[in-house]
Amino acid sequence: MDLIQEIKSRADIVQIISAHVPLKKAGKDYKARCPFHAEKTPSFTVSAEKQLFYCFGCGTGGDLIRFVSLIEKIDTAETIRRLADRLGIERPSRRAGPPVEPLRRVMEMACRFYEAALQAPVGAAARAYAAKRKMPADVSKAFRIGYAPDRPDALTARLLSKGVPEKALIEAGLAAVDERGEKRLRDRFRDRLMFPIVDGAGHVVGFGGRVIRDGDRRPKYLNSAENELFHKGKLLFGYHAIKTQVSESSPPVLVEGYLDVLYAQSAGLSAMAALGTALTDTQADLLSRFRLPVMLAYDADAAGRKAAVRSAGLLLSRDVTVGILLFPEGRDPAEMVERGEAEKLRQIAAGPADVFRYLVDAALSMHPQTLEGRRAALAMICETGSAIPEGLIRQKLVDAIADGFGLPPQAAARMVGRGGRAVSDAATPQSLTSGRTEALLLGEGQSRLDWTVIGVTLARPDLLALAYAEVGEDFGDPAAQLVWNAIAAQYERRHEVDLEELYSAFEDRPDMIDRLSRMRIKAPQEAGLAPAGFKDMLRRFRRASVRRQIDALHARLKAAEAGRQEDEVKRLLEKDRELQQLLSATE
Repeated sequence: MDLIQEIKSRADIVQIISAHVPLKKAGKDYKARCPFHAEKTPSFTVSAEKQLFYCFGCGTGGDLIRFVSLIEKIDTAETIRRLADRLGIERPSRRAGPPVEPLRRVMEMACRFYEAALQAPVGAAARAYAAKRKMPADVSKAFRIGYAPDRPDALTARLLSKGVPEKALIEAGLAAVDERGEKRLRDRFRDRLMFPIVDGAGHVVGFGGRVIRDGDRRPKYLNSAENELFHKGKLLFGYHAIKTQVSESSPPVLVEGYLDVLYAQSAGLSAMAALGTALTDTQADLLSRFRLPVMLAYDADAAGRKAAVRSAGLLLSRDVTVGILLFPEGRDPAEMVERGEAEKLRQIAAGPADVFRYLVDAALSMHPQTLEGRRAALAMICETGSAIPEGLIRQKLVDAIADGFGLPPQAAARMVGRGGRAVSDAATPQSLTSGRTEALLLGEGQSRLDWTVIGVTLARPDLLALAYAEVGEDFGDPAAQLVWNAIAAQYERRHEVDLEELYSAFEDRPDMIDRLSRMRIKAPQEAGLAPAGFKDMLRRFRRASVRRQIDALHARLKAAEAGRQEDEVKRLLEKDRELQQLLSATE
């Protein structure tokens, strides 16, 4: 039995959740007001039988590990460690004597060295830089800001004298062997202001270093090398400091750099930043755990707009409300606080711009103001929208696209549903210049049948073989297709579906876990369906799929005719006849 299975076998989800939420018995389940959103009527349900929870108000759900991860705002690995310790379960890592513990000790020693160096005579230049930039002293102290002296082996010599092996320094990414000359060990960080990077449990796992002298031609920022502790795509600078203080009145704010975090937090904002990279899926998952709107506070330049579009797309796809903080030209949070404009920064944070209008404007600004440029911008924003689940958030983006590009809402919705592919396949010059959108009216939109078919299949294992025989790459909703692919892969291996394995396949996709939990707690009304009734449902499902294919083909056919591509027209007409026959077979 692996560690997760042992935790689940020994823990009771009702007991775990009761420590945080007052549960009341309601039939065979338990109910309470949801801890993840404000509500008056209890819609948070816990199933003791299935060891799952689900909120019918905000859509959050999962197992006891996910609940603890969300309620305590920690990652899955830390959740497993804490639950194992609480339950008295010996973790395999303890038995093996993990390499991460020595690395953590080395990182902590390095952090103390850098802190001390900043206050010592050797740190005079770094202190002068901090004073010149008016860096907030209290926040800097809380973040344990330090300085790496301008000597090749300042840290290395100190830690070696404390008994730290050379191998540990190299594995921690703090030093490397200089291949020139005598091949001595040299510090990775030299003459840099040092920002300790902390994981969700409060351990120092890495560093970010910034140059402090004008004319320094080295990269402005340098991060620790990736190692057993440090994975920059899985961490957010500042997350640990504010994870318990975020609230509806102080939502998380995502900024660009380390200094932005310090200055914004000194102004009272719950700020954090990715580690010099674009926001990743794992980082977006961390932010989604807050169950609060996320404000994006990026620079107004091209790189900032590109990062904002990507970050907004990742967050919106997880049903996270997003706001955009717009700054005066050439300003960022650090510069505003540095200039004594903290109050203005707070006012901007309190009145974020509409993210949907921003996404459209940003996409247009990132492409030439030509017909081809507008088509590329439209394809870009539709691709972003296609990852957002159907609902109010996607509809708001569709409305913004329709308004920004002069399209009927129905056409915009269909293009978003196809991830922008319709633009390159079918859009004609007239469709983007004069509003004629006949070639863009593709398909019938996303169908609720997608998730109903999956729900029935999970609730009725006896119908799995029938579904597998009839369903393939037929889903209009990309998320539903991903879930079905996972179900089909299991069926091909053993002719059944293991629900725990299905959950594990989407452990990095909270939105998928929410949908699956809802299906298991509240099975579809069609769960009592007779096989004949399910066959009729599959017939309607296939018909919707064929219609989508026909509509897409007609758009390509129209474009081929306009371009006088005779061979392509002939091929598409033959394909159309085949699809029409398939459609007739579903009558």
